[in-house]
Amino acid sequence: MRRRLGPPPMERAALLWAWYQWSGVKRKRPDLRSAGHLPAGSRGVRIEFEIDDGRVLLSDFDLWHYVLNYWYLPVSEADGDAFLRELQERGLSFYTAKP
Repeated sequence: MRRRLGPPPMERAALLWAWYQWSGVKRKRPDLRSAGHLPAGSRGVRIEFEIDDGRVLLSDFDLWHYVLNYWYLPVSEADGDAFLRELQERGLSFYTAKP
């Protein structure tokens, strides 16, 4: 993070995780009524803020889960198929073999 963004503006600055774009180009803000954001019946708020582009590190929400869950991230569908075949040949499971 320091290499990409530089040092924090303050010694004890906290990082802020946020959506830049939620669902396609036309839906920038997440719909808090959608499943997965809050427990059913709970109320939530969205906070809008401004920040210089140079202080932002964008990542893909869905692809981040590959890293988070120790999943193999194939470079193509063929690569993914080859990886799964190799695991199968060795009797391993992509979903259960984690550190």
